[in-house]
Amino acid sequence: MANFSELHPWDPETPGERLFLALYDLVKEDVPDLFVDRDWFVSVNGLSEFLRLTAAMELTHRCLNAVSEHLRISPTAPVSVVLQLLRSSVEMYGQGPTTLRIAELTLQAGLAALEKHFTAHRADRIHRESSRCCWCGKAVSRKQGTAEGSIATIEHLWPAFLGGSSSQANAAVACDSCNAARQHAFSWAWFAVQGFNEKLDKHQTLPRNVRLALALHRLMRVASGQTRMSRTAVSLKTAAQMLNVVEPKVRLEQGRRYTFFELIQFAEE
Repeated sequence: MANFSELHPWDPETPGERLFLALYDLVKEDVPDLFVDRDWFVSVNGLSEFLRLTAAMELTHRCLNAVSEHLRISPTAPVSVVLQLLRSSVEMYGQGPTTLRIAELTLQAGLAALEKHFTAHRADRIHRESSRCCWCGKAVSRKQGTAEGSIATIEHLWPAFLGGSSSQANAAVACDSCNAARQHAFSWAWFAVQGFNEKLDKHQTLPRNVRLALALHRLMRVASGQTRMSRTAVSLKTAAQMLNVVEPKVRLEQGRRYTFFELIQFAEE
């Protein structure tokens, strides 16, 4: 059974991960403890964690949005220029080491985001790692004529759009359906989990976006060393390899609806 707790840092392989983790730490003091004396909710910790992740995700987007166009034109821009852009666009002021560190990480992540594609040689090596989708476990193939839903694609474990390097350490094989459904999601809070109220369909499965949210929650917990499977921080790639199939099995009753936090209670760790 999985649960919610404050996310611990994992071992980041890409500049985008390092930026997000720094911002996640930055917003910690501003996130209130919600409903601490109430028993109305399945997970009070989950509500607070959702708020903190959402704040860190928004800041990650805003920092990268502030510099992306400038770096595309001037990729050799110094940190001082990035700091100025963050001040004018994100209103991130101050001269302290934290502000400077955020500017440095934003610059690194912004440059990494410019490289969105894998070289042919690197892509071939990644495809040879597995013949199954890292998310759902479905068998996939690169052969011409493969049916939609079973086409092998390469997934950036940390999205390229958000500073995820196009490296073998940040890549895994995924089916075209999971890859398309995930888009740029990098946390379970990316999906509208507060609106989930789902039940098993006629195929005894949950909607794909729900399953991907559960998968991202599980991947980050394993990578950050918060499960019995992993007690120390590892990279997202290592965590995905340890899990083999990231999407957790969930034992649910047919016909009953579940909120997202309820689903977490019934998901394997």
